[in-house]
This record gives sequence, C-alpha cells and structure tokens, in this order.
Amino acid sequence: MQMLSSPPSSSPLVTFAFGLGIALGLSCPVYLLGRAIIRAVPSSEVLKVRGVAQEEIELDRVDWTITVEYMRPTVEAAYAEVNEGVDRVVEYLEKKGIAAAALRVGPHQQSTERRYVKVDKLGNQELRLEGYRVSRQIQLLGYPDIDRLESVERGFSADLRRTGTQARPGPLRYGLRDSADELKARLLDLASRNAFRRAESIAKSSGAHLGRLRAARQGAFTGFDGSGRVRGGDRRHRIGALVTVDYSVQ
Repeated sequence: MQMLSSPPSSSPLVTFAFGLGIALGLSCPVYLLGRAIIRAVPSSEVLKVRGVAQEEIELDRVDWTITVEYMRPTVEAAYAEVNEGVDRVVEYLEKKGIAAAALRVGPHQQSTERRYVKVDKLGNQELRLEGYRVSRQIQLLGYPDIDRLESVERGFSADLRRTGTQARPGPLRYGLRDSADELKARLLDLASRNAFRRAESIAKSSGAHLGRLRAARQGAFTGFDGSGRVRGGDRRHRIGALVTVDYSVQ
C-alpha cells in the first residue's frame, strides 16, 4: 500500500497547502451526504384521522304490500277467489280512508302445487297435481299519512280473517319524500368538521402544530339502501357518514 507523503523539498507554505487539500477532499463527501440526509427527512409528519357524523331523522313516507293468495283444484277457481279477495281488501281500505286511486294492484302470479303420494302397499309413489296457486299484490307506495296507515295495519289481519279473505300483509317500510343528496352533503360536512376537531385535539395534546389538509377520502354512508335512498323499518331512522382525512403536523 502506497502512503501519502509530502514533497521531498517542502517549505512551510507548500506543506500547509498540501494538508489543506487533503482536508477539503475528505470533508466534501461528508458535507454532501449530510445535505442528502437533510433533504430525505420530511419537514412535517402526516396525521390521519377519521371523522364520524350521525343523525336521527323522522321519515315521512311509508310503503305497504298486501298479498292475496289462494290455492284451488282448478286454475279458474283460484283466479276467481283471488279477484274476489282483492275486491274485499280494496273495499276494506277505502272504508278506512285510503283512496282506491292510491292503491296499485299487480298482475296475477300463478304456480302449480304437486306432491308425491303412495299408490300401493309396496310404498311406490307418484307425483300428483294438488292444485293451482294464484296470487296478486296490492301496494301503497310513498303514502304520506303514516298515522292512518299504522292504525289500519294494526287491525288488518284480524278484520280480514273474519271475512274469510286470505290476505297476507307485509311489514311497513318507511322512507323520505325528498332526495337523499342533501342529507348526504350535510353528513359529509359534519363528518369533516368532526375529523378536524379530532386532529386539532391530537396535535395540541402532542405539543405539535396542525398544518394544512393533505388528503380527504369519503367513507361509507349508513342508513341508506342500495340505490342510495333512505329507507328503514322504523319511523325514526338513524343515518351516518364516515370520512378519513390527512393533515400535516409540525
């Protein structure tokens, strides 16, 4: 290995210049490395928080579906029974103050009923036709008088049973007349404010300073159906929204 040495005929000035060159040569890489490290360290950190908003609202519309269904040995008898049953249901609802114009009567739905029966002492079975099942639905959609319909629904089954009508009421489903877009916008605003308050509280308790907004992502809504409408099984209904927000902290 070859060692560095000063020139053979060195004066004090030459020796000083030689040493300074070595010092500068060694210090430059260290200086450049230090600058690279400083540039690689971010000047601020990111604080990720979630904002939540929840609201309880009162729904102002209601849907109701009633199914009239009969099974008879012939298809003609089944159709006749269903039509008579639909007429009795419509008449009953009109007497309770629900106009026939508000009702939607659907088409006939038909199916056959078959079952296996024993045909001999050996236990052999045969598939035989039992009858024809026919049904129709009566619907109230977006009905505004919720109090009236709730009162009708409570006594419906017992009253129709006394007339011999085979009518099966479905559950009441509540909704909103107006679009859900305004509700969603308000929930996002409330959730964003909630996220800011949380981030501010965390930064303050940590002795840091909350900086600018870096990113915002919309999360899920709750209380809305697959088509984005507000619907539920109760008149009082809870809706909500979740957002995720990134802030810089220093």
